[in-house]
Amino acid sequence: MRNILSSLITASLLAFSTGIAAQTPPPAVVVTVDYRALPGKGDALHAALQPLLAEVRKEPHYLGITVLRDVQGDPDRILLVERWADQAYYTGAHGSTPHLEAFKAAAMPLLGGPPAVSLWPGVEDVGKP
Repeated sequence: MRNILSSLITASLLAFSTGIAAQTPPPAVVVTVDYRALPGKGDALHAALQPLLAEVRKEPHYLGITVLRDVQGDPDRILLVERWADQAYYTGAHGSTPHLEAFKAAAMPLLGGPPAVSLWPGVEDVGKP
């Protein structure tokens, strides 16, 4: 009887822990994308971003994007801070979406070089006090 009870408890714990693992969300990520436009092309680059941002908002796993731009100090630099619920989606499917490909084609003649992209997995968001 004791062996049967022990086996049932072990099986229950295994099923419970497997269920928890199956429900663990994929790793989230914060991504920074630092664009440097050619001199005087910051406004055009900002305008080219708008259709992209509208489409990205519709993507799965999208949590938000903050666009940072110092129009007075450095109008040709644009920094995006993106938040995604699934890093694998961002590094995979997002990179080949038609709207991102269209943006790349439109932005290429406006950029002084490739953007600097950094992935920040596991960023702690402490929120408001």
